[in-house]
Amino acid sequence: MGFNKRYINKEKIVHAFSRRGMLGIRELMGLEGLGKIEAIITTDDFSDKVVTAYQEGRENDVAFDITDEVLTTIDRNNG
Repeated sequence: MGFNKRYINKEKIVHAFSRRGMLGIRELMGLEGLGKIEAIITTDDFSDKVVTAYQEGRENDVAFDITDEVLTTIDRNNG
């Protein structure tokens, strides 16, 4: 039997959100879909804040922060 862990960082969150919105982040964390995640390992403060909010059911508290990071990434890639 395997132990399913997932490493999550800001880039993965931004990518998931820009593709599928809040559902994408829920899927990334194993809160939606078929994948069961036993451990989530965050690699930066931003991802820790987002994961904690989603696990506590406070997705709306971090939605603006995630959107801001998506827009920053788009600006960085276009500029």
